[in-house]
Amino acid sequence: MNIAIIEKDKIELETVETFLRCYLKKIWAYHEMETHIELFRNAEDFMQFFGVGFYYLVILGAGMERVADFIHARDPNVKILFLQFNENYGGGGREFMNIAIVDDEIAELTAAESYLSDFIEKNYPEFQDAVNIQTFSVANDFLNVFRPGMFQLIILDIMMDEINGLQVAQIIRARGDDVGIVFLTNNDDFMLNGYRVFAIGYFLKPIYDHEEDFARTFEHIFPKILKKSPEIILNVEGAEVAVPLRNILYVDINYRHKLCVYLADGQKFVTLNNYSEIQSVLLEDERFLECYHRIIVNMDYIKSMEQDDFILMDSTSIPISLRKKKDVKVKFMRYFARK
Repeated sequence: MNIAIIEKDKIELETVETFLRCYLKKIWAYHEMETHIELFRNAEDFMQFFGVGFYYLVILGAGMERVADFIHARDPNVKILFLQFNENYGGGGREFMNIAIVDDEIAELTAAESYLSDFIEKNYPEFQDAVNIQTFSVANDFLNVFRPGMFQLIILDIMMDEINGLQVAQIIRARGDDVGIVFLTNNDDFMLNGYRVFAIGYFLKPIYDHEEDFARTFEHIFPKILKKSPEIILNVEGAEVAVPLRNILYVDINYRHKLCVYLADGQKFVTLNNYSEIQSVLLEDERFLECYHRIIVNMDYIKSMEQDDFILMDSTSIPISLRKKKDVKVKFMRYFARK
């Protein structure tokens, strides 16, 4: 069975793929092994590749009605599914969110998934069908799948074989993702270490002995996850590209006086937007700081503050203005303290 997904946004495309593979694995295990999923960011590429009788299902991003007409005109048997938007959930705007649970103890892994599903069903029934929980019993399997922006929450066991949860969290941060991380642990001595990777919560194991703590933690975490993630519209080669603010590492002006936007997943957009236009949007968000002339950095991705630079999670060095150094450092420390 061949399935095609067509979506301009790279992160959305990969998120849809992850959700689909997880769904097939859990609900339709036999067909998951027989399914081939192809990804397209350009509708023209798909239409050139399209062949009658080849696809069982085609999933289309917003504004691709023309592609649907093209498919139906050539092969009316193809099933077409449009990605829909939900104004109440802003994880990129889609109807679903991805949560990963990583624990090498199968019983605890299953318990965490079960308690989380029950919590969502009881407290957020309107999102029950929108949440995709993906489980991993091997940390390296998770890291092989993980890409920045893919998950809205990651639950990590601290004590695992081969690589522990703290090391996994450090790799996540090094790859430039500020996703919320919650640790599972049977020893609260590890809690202090978790703040080095900005963990947002802890669960003590075994989970069935701490049900109230589990529910209380998620009552605090879930509203933040569901909160609308603001976006900025970039003009890239004449096309509009919507980028969630949380995915932006920093922006600057290149030697050709073009505005460049650098993302956590390694993408770089050279835009036709002017600096003042982007500046007014970003500096309205508390995460962003203008640390140098025409350079704005997302403080969520700052790993350390040096004498004259910020060092980001991906090791990029961002200069701090000599003239504004005191003010910049005070703003960063205040933001860091609130976080």
